[in-house]
Amino acid sequence: MIAHFIWPFFRPIGEVVMLDVGQGDSIYIELPYRKAVYMIDTGGTMSFTDEHWKKRKQSFRVGEDVIVPFLKAKGVRTLDALIATHGDFDHIGDATDIFNAVRVRKLIVGMQRNGLIESVMEQAINKGTRVQMVKSGDRWTVGKAQFHILSPFGNEEATNDGSIVLYALMGGAYWLFTGDLEEKGEQQIMRTYRSLPVDILKVGHHGSKTSTSEPFLRHIRPKLALISVGRRNRYGHPHREVIERLRHYDVRLFRTDEQGAIVIRFHKKISTIQTFSP
Repeated sequence: MIAHFIWPFFRPIGEVVMLDVGQGDSIYIELPYRKAVYMIDTGGTMSFTDEHWKKRKQSFRVGEDVIVPFLKAKGVRTLDALIATHGDFDHIGDATDIFNAVRVRKLIVGMQRNGLIESVMEQAINKGTRVQMVKSGDRWTVGKAQFHILSPFGNEEATNDGSIVLYALMGGAYWLFTGDLEEKGEQQIMRTYRSLPVDILKVGHHGSKTSTSEPFLRHIRPKLALISVGRRNRYGHPHREVIERLRHYDVRLFRTDEQGAIVIRFHKKISTIQTFSP
């Protein structure tokens, strides 16, 4: 038991896991030697009104039934930060389950607030979690890993364009986590950051046609793209035009609706990419 508990702190491998949370986002980041453990968003179980006979006897929650068991299997008792990209339910709706299961040292939020974000912040404070608001230009380092906040800028009108956009250097690769960023937000990032090389892109807004524009792809030139999306979702994500754009730029694509959870391990460079059938 002791060996199982301390082994992650001697493990030189880091990993990024895009969890299969259906139509939502939840990404786990663990740095080598467990120097830091982050989670970007928690997913959220969307409920739609059904006739009484259609309702399931046992409810399913992404947080309780997917994320918490994953964290427990990893032996994670503390998250160094939970990053709430923005206030959409499919991104942060199951935060309560995370706060109840593990200690969260810091909750990172953007500049836009709505009722859900305010509720999550209140839960965090009640649990003794520090709340930090970030904006474009903020950054931090952990060992050789670097993290930069590219957005929000504070002048966004739409909730999606107010998403926290995280740019990271881990395992010798540049990662871009975009939340639900849409084309207008992409344009602002391109104007601000003239050089923005990206190796691995978390595709914005689940592959919606309002995101991942052709000028943005031309600007960042990713080699690999990840899409978190629900199987047979009612929104038609990912859109055919986005898939075609990615193929045009020879981007290798992984998506949770077809391949399940996606695990990318790294040390000094990317070592393995593994998928788990949905």
